[in-house]
Amino acid sequence: MKCMDGSYYLFRLYFNYWQVLITTLNYRYVLSFSWCMFAGSKLSRGKNILKQYSIAIPN
Repeated sequence: MKCMDGSYYLFRLYFNYWQVLITTLNYRYVLSFSWCMFAGSKLSRGKNILKQYSIAIPN
């Protein structure tokens, strides 16, 4: 019984570790994804402004 309790405790520890790892990974992924979207929107806006600027000024 003691051995079983020990293995159960180990399993719980392992499971909690993986749960924490997965949640932190998801958090990082979501954070980086939202940052990518934000940066992408900024970049596309900047490109549009550059396009307008280049159209406004004759080459």
